[in-house]
Amino acid sequence: IRAAVYEFTEPAVLAAFAKAREAGADVRIVFHDKGDQGQANEDAIKQANLDPAMLIKRTHPVIAHNKFIIRCDRAADGSLLPKELRTGSTNLTQGAIFGHLNVGHLIGDPAVAQRFLDYWAQLADQAVTTAALRLWTESTNPVELAAPGIATILSPRATTSRLLDGYGDAFDGAVSSAHITGAFGLNKVFRQRLGVDRGLVRTVLLDQKPDAGQE
Repeated sequence: IRAAVYEFTEPAVLAAFAKAREAGADVRIVFHDKGDQGQANEDAIKQANLDPAMLIKRTHPVIAHNKFIIRCDRAADGSLLPKELRTGSTNLTQGAIFGHLNVGHLIGDPAVAQRFLDYWAQLADQAVTTAALRLWTESTNPVELAAPGIATILSPRATTSRLLDGYGDAFDGAVSSAHITGAFGLNKVFRQRLGVDRGLVRTVLLDQKPDAGQE
């Protein structure tokens, strides 16, 4: 099991990782360890008595916002064979699991799981700074905005990336309705599109008061 987590305090989840470790699974977890949330994670880890050998502290970014778990098999040569992953916006806290408007995705695609495992290796390497990780995602995870289907998009990205424009185009290209949630406000890409009447139903959910000028 390989995991990368931001808010990591729900006792039942930490206990499940510990149980997997006790059952013989090779468990490694990269966790956010900076500021107040980092301290909360440390306290929960101590309370759960997790084996320090399974934990990797991530301190480079201000917010190490990753939330995914990869389940792998072990090949005969000792390498990991990714099988499936859980990802999405749900943190591993009581509020996130039981209270917030979050989503979770369970993806049984080994190819996608492998992409996340490669990404996890970058997060686990403490020599990889945020700037270096940005270069890695841009070079190894190119995204074709016009391509059909579902895409795996890893972050961080350069501010010159057109991903926000692509998301805005998708939102604005609806023929009957479009809906979006914004936990920390909306980028101007979306605000510009919302300022034009398209004659269709559009819903925006914000979980906090908009910044000045965003009304």
